[in-house]
Amino acid sequence: MVNNYIKRIDLLENVSGVESLYTYNALHYEVLQGDKKGLESIRVNDQYRIEFSTVRVESETVVTICNILEYNMQIVRKDKRLIERFNSIRKIAAVF
Repeated sequence: MVNNYIKRIDLLENVSGVESLYTYNALHYEVLQGDKKGLESIRVNDQYRIEFSTVRVESETVVTICNILEYNMQIVRKDKRLIERFNSIRKIAAVF
C-alpha cells in the first residue's frame, strides 16, 4: 500500500501535465464534480484513492494532495491519520 502511494506521488511529480494521467488506465484518473469540484483523483489501489488539486504557476503545474480516501463497503471516509502517516513516509523517502 505504502509503495503504491509513493509510486503514485512520484508519477504525479514527473508527468508533463495532468492531462497525461489519462493515458495510465490503472490510475482511473478523474476530474471530480459536485461538492468536490476543483479536485481530481487517482487510484492507489482498489481500497484507496488520492484526491488532489492542481494549479498552473508559470510553466509548472503545482499538485496539492488534499485527501486520501478509503473505500469501505461503499462508505467513503477521510482518514487523517493515514494522510499524516503517508506524508511523513514521503518526507523520509525524500531524504534517501
